[in-house]
Amino acid sequence: MDYPGVARQFARNLSLQVDLRFEAENLKAFRDNFQFSKYVIFPKPILASELVLVEEKIYGSPLHEWYGGDGDKSPAHRRLAQSGSDLFLQMILTDNFFHADIHPGNCLVGQRKGEELPYLAMLDVGVCQTLTKEQRDVSHEFLTSIVVGDWEKVAGSLLRMSPSQDFCNHENFKQEVFNICNRVMPPYEPQSFGDRLLYWSRQIGILPRPPKKMGFATDFVQSIFNAMQEHRVRIEPAYASLLFSCLMMECIANHCDKTLDVIGYAAPWFLSSALNGPRRFAT
Repeated sequence: MDYPGVARQFARNLSLQVDLRFEAENLKAFRDNFQFSKYVIFPKPILASELVLVEEKIYGSPLHEWYGGDGDKSPAHRRLAQSGSDLFLQMILTDNFFHADIHPGNCLVGQRKGEELPYLAMLDVGVCQTLTKEQRDVSHEFLTSIVVGDWEKVAGSLLRMSPSQDFCNHENFKQEVFNICNRVMPPYEPQSFGDRLLYWSRQIGILPRPPKKMGFATDFVQSIFNAMQEHRVRIEPAYASLLFSCLMMECIANHCDKTLDVIGYAAPWFLSSALNGPRRFAT
């Protein structure tokens, strides 16, 4: 871990938390980004000063009350899990502006009058992150490599998450990443032309993929962090925030709908991102 960078990031986060005008600006940005979303909402800031922030009241119930759902039996739980996935994927791949403090306590679930499906409301957006072009390229390569099952690029992108890796044996770390990926996401090698066609149709989202086990992303990211610590691989704070947001996305999705294949659901987002790119970069 880049400890000086972590300390600087911590100081920055504290400064953002104590001046509520930053949170008001973040709310405005998120509301603009998600203005066409029916199932992901952010409260409207009404009045903001350094010490006081008045927001629109959001009516809803805590997210944990919706845990344990089965999307095959409950469209509401399926929609909520998809909303959590859409939230993360749009923030990371399209907007390049993401909530860096996502957890169930910052989420409310509500329903509009006359609507059967719930919306997901996001709160407490004081800490947000925008990636530079280089950080975004590395992050996109990392996430895309997971979706398509390219473990070589997964390991390579992890090593690029810091300008220098002076204390790491690259080959040993790459082998550890291979072992983790093969354990958590066992590879499938298509043989015939029909197998390949089916395989890539599933990868890019034309056909549904076989479901992954629940919690695989949590297992994967925790195993990766352990490997990085063991092999002394450095990681910049922005990437750590991204990985933790990924954990929370899967937590929301899989706890609300245990049948949702998060990787399969994400595939069309990555295809769109590759074609269109993000809206912004940090300076």
